[in-house]
Parts: sequence; C-alpha cells; structure tokens
Amino acid sequence: MYRSAPSSLSLAKPLSSFVQAATLLAFLIGCFSTTSIVFAQSAQAVISGVVTDPAGAAVVGAKVTVTNAATGVSLATTTNASGSYLAPNLKIGAYTVTVEHESFKRYSRTDIVLSTAERLGLDVHLELGQVAETVTVSSEAPVIEDKTSTSSK
Repeated sequence: MYRSAPSSLSLAKPLSSFVQAATLLAFLIGCFSTTSIVFAQSAQAVISGVVTDPAGAAVVGAKVTVTNAATGVSLATTTNASGSYLAPNLKIGAYTVTVEHESFKRYSRTDIVLSTAERLGLDVHLELGQVAETVTVSSEAPVIEDKTSTSSK
C-alpha cells in the first residue's frame, strides 16, 4: 500500500478559520472605537441669529463680536445678505455679544452663559442712532435655547 504525503489542504482549513477570526476581531474593535467618537459630546457651543432694523428688515454687514467673559477672547463675524450670523466653536462659559453697524446704536448683551453642545439663538433688533450710543441688555430673562436637538427630562 502506498501512503501519500499530507495534502496542503488539511492545513489551509485551520489557517483560513484563524484569518477569518482575526478579521472579525479587527472589524469589531474598529466599530467600537469609532462609536465612542460619534457619541461623544462636544464641549463647544454655538450662537447664531438674525440682525434686523426697526422695520424688521435684515441688516447686512453688521459686525457681531462674541467675547468670552473669563478669557477676553473674542470671535468677530459679519451678518450675511439675510442678516444672519454664526459664531461657532465657542467654549462653555459666559459671553457678551456686541453688534455694530453704522446708522444704528451699538447693541450689547452681557451674561450669556453657554453650556456643553448648546446651540443658542440670539436675534438682535438694532435701534436707529449713532454707533457711539449703546443699547445694553443685561439681567434679562434667560434666552430660550431653541436650536439644540436634544431634550432633557
């Protein structure tokens, strides 16, 4: 009787199972590591809104400055053609928002406190006058957070 050498196919089956298991393990590790990134909360907030004149028309080109009360760091932006502005990537904390445009009184809102991942809507109605004049808003009822997609219970 003639005896044949072991075939390479008998070794391929355990090797194939090992490769499949290693591939599955790598896939699962990748899924769980990206899931934690996706569900992590952002420590930054956003203030956005629309700047209008006394008639309710959009004020184009108004300078909007958002200043962190603790650090003094400011972010400046300008309203677009629809009077909208956006101040993204703000660290949590207290802020002052100032809006300026020629022919209007300067608007200043103090003590705006932002929390984690907050999207705060702050619409501003400018009054006619000189920029040297300032309308300061403080100790007002809290701003309604109307742009955050999460709810608290």
